[in-house]
Amino acid sequence: MPLPTVGARLVGPLVTLCLMLAIQAVDASGVPLVSLGTMLLLTVVLAIFTGGRASGVVSGVLGLAYFAYHYAEPGAFRYSEENLERLAIDAVTTGVVLVLLGGIKQRIDKQAAIEIAETERQRLSAIVESITDGFFSVDAKWRYQYVNCQAEQLVGKRRDELLGETIWDAFPPLLGSPWELELRRAVATREPVHFEAFYPPLDSWFETHAYPSADGLTIYLREVNDRKRAEQLLRARAAQQAAVAALGQVALEQTNLDVVIDMAVNTLAETLDVELVKVMELEPDDKSLRLRAGIGWDEGPVGSALVDNDRGSQAGYTLLSGDPVVVEDLSTETRFHGPPLLSEHGVRSGMSVTIGGAPRPFGVLAVHERIPRRFSSEDSGFLRSVAQVLALAVERRKILSSLAEREALFRELAENLREV
Repeated sequence: MPLPTVGARLVGPLVTLCLMLAIQAVDASGVPLVSLGTMLLLTVVLAIFTGGRASGVVSGVLGLAYFAYHYAEPGAFRYSEENLERLAIDAVTTGVVLVLLGGIKQRIDKQAAIEIAETERQRLSAIVESITDGFFSVDAKWRYQYVNCQAEQLVGKRRDELLGETIWDAFPPLLGSPWELELRRAVATREPVHFEAFYPPLDSWFETHAYPSADGLTIYLREVNDRKRAEQLLRARAAQQAAVAALGQVALEQTNLDVVIDMAVNTLAETLDVELVKVMELEPDDKSLRLRAGIGWDEGPVGSALVDNDRGSQAGYTLLSGDPVVVEDLSTETRFHGPPLLSEHGVRSGMSVTIGGAPRPFGVLAVHERIPRRFSSEDSGFLRSVAQVLALAVERRKILSSLAEREALFRELAENLREV
């Protein structure tokens, strides 16, 4: 019991004892018993309102016992008729006061306790409602007991829809998910759990902290989509850099340009997770581009399909603009139309860059999807890096071809000189 409570319960009895000592220390024989009875009642009232009914009973019993002793006839516990009557009246009065005031004090204390509890509840509720995390609690049967406003926004349901429902009834997809596994583990081990998981119906990642108790679980929920996207972007960027480095190494070691082109096509399809990839080579007449290599296309077009080199096609537009061209939805594109090569394969989105530059580019490198897709600046940067490696491979092949031609010419000259 807290010390302040103990002290409050002792106030009344201590005052009663002080009153006894005062009577004992002075000659109180001349003090009317009725006045002393009034003093007793006052100490009982004080005891009740400071320490409760029990404290009042102690004060009353102490006071009445002392008065009975003090006003008894000397040498025997006998009383005059008047004093006996007054003692009886005081005893009854004290009892009535204890019953009435004790009941009133009990009701006052109960109401005060209710008000304190309500104030504390409101204070805690205000704190919980102000936090930026979703907060909810469930009982031992997994029924929602409390849901704050942030949790409502995160899960897309009102608290009146959730309170009283079990987690598994309110969100059936949680069954068999990491949430069920981890939350049940927290309850079974009575140890807090912390985990991150993706919830497909809301297309969101959530960080979850769950704290078990004898009454159930307290759960904090936080959406971490931005952090997960950043982590995925970093991983994708690292994978892209590694892919470019590997392709560059092959381009330096491989003299067969087709091998480098095929590796570039496969690298793009795997790293960007796209359905179609193509390398369009500019024809000698500069009027069209030929599908030299690709992934996802029918067998017939690869090696033979031609696209006009003008602003009517994405490939031609890319060569003329010189900048990366990104298409989110070909059906709403206004800069150019989709040539038969794209429309026949159900292409809806894509991006393209030139391979090489002045004085004459080699062609166009492009990726496509059959659904609308928004490619990021990192994606287009990766595509451009692969195109630059291909451009270096093309230039290296030209240099090697030129060196081979010169070497053949020197051999021919040397043979002619020996004959002379």
